[in-house]
Amino acid sequence: GLAFLALPCLENAMPYGGRIEVTCDQGRWTLHGHSKKLNIDDVLWSMLDPTASVDAAADIAPAHVQFALLPAFAEEAGCSVATERSDTDISITF
Repeated sequence: GLAFLALPCLENAMPYGGRIEVTCDQGRWTLHGHSKKLNIDDVLWSMLDPTASVDAAADIAPAHVQFALLPAFAEEAGCSVATERSDTDISITF
């Protein structure tokens, strides 16, 4: 279930297309996106940080609820969300 929330997060960062790979190794899921050009909304991606303020999600648009739901559901499942990014790659692990 968490992967289905993480996928649209990656898609949001890749409006010009790209490739997404989903892997699971010893129960740890990683979704990795690669695109020649990423469009990262720092406010949205900061919500995936477990130390982010709850107020960060207060004004979220319906099209971006996955950014607020993913860390909440991950916590319920007993795991945490981690992200990594560069100019052409972005990953979400939980």
